[in-house]
Amino acid sequence: QGSGQGIPQASDGPTEDTVASQSNIWHLDTEPKSDSEAPEVPAPVDNTPEGLNQVLSGLSSRWRNCWVRGILTLAMSSGFFCSIYLGPMALITIVLCVQIKCFPEKRPG
Repeated sequence: QGSGQGIPQASDGPTEDTVASQSNIWHLDTEPKSDSEAPEVPAPVDNTPEGLNQVLSGLSSRWRNCWVRGILTLAMSSGFFCSIYLGPMALITIVLCVQIKCFPEKRPG
């Protein structure tokens, strides 16, 4: 019974060799990186239109962010449904314009 047959049994525990090899496999690099290795994060930029800033000026930044996201969600959803309503030719034209804008041909020279 036990490890005499070469097949591990339930009563056999891990050997020192297997524990050492497993600890090397699961070793994580937990040392903190120095400041020179960390990428610089740019400062946040507020690109909210001036008219919207005036309307939302009395709100905290949290609620202002919520309203901006809500307004843009409604604008994008209504634009999507309008493009579907316009039919197949409008969808083909929109896809064509997006592809032309995203993948312009490079001119030689």
